[in-house]
Amino acid sequence: MPSAEDRDRAPPPPDGSRRARLATASIGGLLGGLVGGALVLAVTVALKAMMDIVSAEATVEVIVVPLLGLALATLALHVFGRTASPASPDSPHASAWRTFPPDAIRADITGDVVDSAGVEERFPWRLAPLRTVAIFATVGLGAAMGTEAPAAYLGVATGACLGDRGRRWRRLLRPAALAAGAAGVSAVMGVAAVGTAYMLELGRRHRAPLSTERVIAAVIGGVVGWGINAVLGLSLIRLIVPK
Repeated sequence: MPSAEDRDRAPPPPDGSRRARLATASIGGLLGGLVGGALVLAVTVALKAMMDIVSAEATVEVIVVPLLGLALATLALHVFGRTASPASPDSPHASAWRTFPPDAIRADITGDVVDSAGVEERFPWRLAPLRTVAIFATVGLGAAMGTEAPAAYLGVATGACLGDRGRRWRRLLRPAALAAGAAGVSAVMGVAAVGTAYMLELGRRHRAPLSTERVIAAVIGGVVGWGINAVLGLSLIRLIVPK
């Protein structure tokens, strides 16, 4: 018999009303898009500021500092991070925020997004703070890594965290996580369709169903992320976009 905690964490039964499902997707998408897009934007602005500082240094520092960042990321993920017991890899405990599954590739943040597509309640969002440290250590210190994957990862982690607040909130978890990922990418890119298409494409890698609810959440997230970028007048990543 499942425990009370397991019942609380389990995804809710599917709602028979199509209108209710669409409303849940819309509300979850709006909530996840707003919070996820804002958080990803704040992190990206901080990363860009760090990159500007590093790139302004002398040639020696430009070469050495990214290597130092890689070393710090390795230290955070593989020394400070722990490996869960193979017997009970999903058991909750006080150090869940730095305990990886036995078979986890600790630097593969895109893998978590892909593997949880369609089942976002399984996304290991508690590991996001530790991986955020690694993101700042690598991208922020000038390592040749993009910001799209961190934007999607941090967005989905934010949406999953928002929805993991109890059984009632769990209905919003999947659309909130999907929309937050789309909003994060769109906020960074400044193009709504990029975030929407990026998240839906990652979902198809995991064979997540391209349902109306998922499309609605992804579209809302993409539009919200683009809106945040447009309102603030940001230019974080420049794309060649026909006008």
